[in-house]
Amino acid sequence: MRIVADADLYRVTDLFADLGELELVPGRQITKNHLVNADALIVRSVTPVSRDLLRKTPIQFVGTATSGIDHVDAEYLAEHNIKLADAKGSNANAVVDYCFAAMAELGLLDSCELKSKTIGIVGCGAVGSLFAKKLSALGISVIVNDPPLQERADADLEVVPFRFCTLEEISRCDLISLHTPLVKQGTHPTFGLIGLEFLQSLSKGTVLLNTCRGGVVSEKDIRKFYRERNDLNFVFDVWENEPSVARDVVSTTKIATPHIAGYSIESKFAAVNSLRRSLANNFDMPIASRELIGFDASESHREFKEGNTLKTVLAQDFPLQKISNDFKCAMNDGQDLNYFDNVRRQLISRREYRGASMDDSTLGEFQKQILAELEVSKSKN
Repeated sequence: MRIVADADLYRVTDLFADLGELELVPGRQITKNHLVNADALIVRSVTPVSRDLLRKTPIQFVGTATSGIDHVDAEYLAEHNIKLADAKGSNANAVVDYCFAAMAELGLLDSCELKSKTIGIVGCGAVGSLFAKKLSALGISVIVNDPPLQERADADLEVVPFRFCTLEEISRCDLISLHTPLVKQGTHPTFGLIGLEFLQSLSKGTVLLNTCRGGVVSEKDIRKFYRERNDLNFVFDVWENEPSVARDVVSTTKIATPHIAGYSIESKFAAVNSLRRSLANNFDMPIASRELIGFDASESHREFKEGNTLKTVLAQDFPLQKISNDFKCAMNDGQDLNYFDNVRRQLISRREYRGASMDDSTLGEFQKQILAELEVSKSKN
């Protein structure tokens, strides 16, 4: 079997070399010529898997190391009996870590005041539901907007632990976090879901956090809104037309990062390993299991230094404000295309918070609860 894979996939050689002849190509450079003798294609979101790319190729399997599949022509694959596998849920914990890190940078986690606020989650799949569960466990009020999930829940009589609501109700929340797929057609499209009217309905100081897909928030309407008001707190990790990011939209944000929320050793390994299993199952190939690889055993346990605020603690593993500042400077210097991909490449070595420990004696009870939800344990010494 011949496999063509994105060269930037985490440990792709370690995980796929035993399954067949492996050719590695930078994701943005994969063309039809690479696929003329290939059986399987393994990609990230940077590779548009279109009918033009696949037409008249022997590809039988497409795997994407992402949760969303908006970059894949799934209809064409179904029509031609090409198996499609994704990595839905693999990055959920990493994205939730990002959300908490962003909240810490904005000073939202250093008092119990957050318990008096309401957080709105738009999209309650693997990521949105995990974020909602952790917030609820902290005693924070959470409401959810997810019409497709609500329809399924009503039809199947499932018990969903969060209150479904309209986007209008979501607009009254103190923090709104977006976790939808990018859907351009159908009953519940999400392209341009957050537009000018919604933005204008938000109260001063509202936090709008987008870690799902560029295009869910209309950047055209962000520009219009920003000419009228600049009193919202935008935290954007995803952008329309990546990696060519609009500098004027970046400048409207409190925190701006180059699509890294889901980037961690743990999430990337889980994603690529799940595709390894899917590929093997599709071709009825026996495979050996793989343990998490990518760091020394001595690094498997990390000790955070003491800190008086969660901002200082969480920034030790994930310095979000520094990443944002560097990204904004790069945009101003016109380095967007190269910088975007370079930063993503570097941050694949990021570790998730879970598994770390610290002496939390300098923190308040609420902050200790947050660390517990992030699976940061208390030091034994």
